[in-house]
Amino acid sequence: MIRRLDLLLCGFEKLMMVGLTLVGVCLGLLQIILRYVFNSGIHWLESVLVISLVWAMLFGASRAIREGYHPRVDLLPMAMGPRGRAVLNLLAYGATLALCLYYAYDAIFYANFLNMIGAVNQETDIPELYFFLVVPITMVFFSLRYVLLLLSLGRDIGALKPEEIYLSKIASNKGQGK
Repeated sequence: MIRRLDLLLCGFEKLMMVGLTLVGVCLGLLQIILRYVFNSGIHWLESVLVISLVWAMLFGASRAIREGYHPRVDLLPMAMGPRGRAVLNLLAYGATLALCLYYAYDAIFYANFLNMIGAVNQETDIPELYFFLVVPITMVFFSLRYVLLLLSLGRDIGALKPEEIYLSKIASNKGQGK
């Protein structure tokens, strides 16, 4: 089940990262051509370009959790034994998971507020709610990634780089057909 959820998250993250980055690059190229060749432009294009790239990068950040690319300080865990590292890993992942869940809750609250007041983007005439939805959506993705990490670590929670253990378990489950 963990592997299936991981594959589902990976597929959606990849689709969003690649698709929205391509949208952003194409819109940027279109704006450059319009400005420098035709001396004109589309007033909403830059806003949509920035929003699409922000969405793509936030889904990339969700993927970075899986791969272990988020920065951390390894000096203290290196000086500790496996039990000390296990405590630090549980504290770090637990606190990060709690923070992501809080941000998701708070973002849903703010999205409801945006919807209630009917805020509309001035450049695109699209409700601000649709642009802001990336925050609660990606916070749910972040939270799922941390839950998967915590669930899959089990006895190896004291690892110096827990994401490597997670990735190796996902890969070993692949060969078992799970």
